Amino acid sequence: MEISKKKTNRLPAKRRREKPRVVASLYPIGVIRSSLRTLAKAPKQGSEGGRDAWLEVSPSMAPGLDGLAAGAEIIVLAWLHGACVTPSKFIRAVMSAIH
Repeated sequence: MEISKKKTNRLPAKRRREKPRVVASLYPIGVIRSSLRTLAKAPKQGSEGGRDAWLEVSPSMAPGLDGLAAGAEIIVLAWLHGACVTPSKFIRAVMSAIH
């Protein structure tokens, strides 16, 4: 009597216990604007005399803000493409700001 060994598509036990991965996508909704025009005039931190900045929302994204009340707190992820900072320095600055 011959016993056949069937291949199964089951995941290893460790992978079966893992939570499913969440996939998220980011889409630009606008641009950050300020009165600064050159990087040389920009302070390193807002506490060093930073100027006001605002989020200019693209008209196509504005409907997504319906129901957002004045003064509501939101989280904005910004890509600081002109910043000259290493990731480790940036992370330390953020961590010290929230602790």
